[in-house]
Amino acid sequence: MTSTSNLLRSVPHLLWKILERDREFDLILCDVMMPDLSGIDLHRWLGENHPEVAKQLVFITGGAFTPTAREYLGEVDNCSLKKPFDFGRFMEVVDNALRLSRR
Repeated sequence: MTSTSNLLRSVPHLLWKILERDREFDLILCDVMMPDLSGIDLHRWLGENHPEVAKQLVFITGGAFTPTAREYLGEVDNCSLKKPFDFGRFMEVVDNALRLSRR
C-alpha cells in the first residue's frame, strides 16, 4: 500500500490543481494499470482526500492485473470496464456508474 504522502508526490500537478478548483465530475474513466500511479492508488487517494469524487471513478482494465487489484475491485462499489469493449457495453457501464454515483 502506498502512503498518502507518496501519492501526493505521484499525483500529477495538473490533476491536483483541477481537483482543488472543481470536483463536479459526472464520471472519471481510469485505467487500472498506469505508469506512475495505478488506478487503484488514485482511487484510494481520492477516497482519502475527495471521497465524493472517488465515487465517480470507473476502472478500465485489460484483464491482466494482480490478485490484489482483483480483490480491491471486488470490494469497492465502483463499476469496471474490461478491454476490449464495444460501444454498447461502454454505454451500459457509463449509465450504471452514473446511477451509482448519484446515490
